[in-house]
Amino acid sequence: MSQVGSVEILVVGNEILIGDIQDTNTNWICKLINSRGGYVARATMLRDIPAEIADAVRSAIVREV
Repeated sequence: MSQVGSVEILVVGNEILIGDIQDTNTNWICKLINSRGGYVARATMLRDIPAEIADAVRSAIVREV
């Protein structure tokens, strides 16, 4: 298995941001990444707006976390 390193997570969903559902996946994926030797440098929550999602992806690429 290759080394994980640092990662950035983008959590997308209006239902999470308005409180309709609880985000348990971010907790789970952070634990998994840490258990594999990596670390989460940033986790960002976004609404279901394609332009904002695209901007967040571009920003993450520029940061090279």
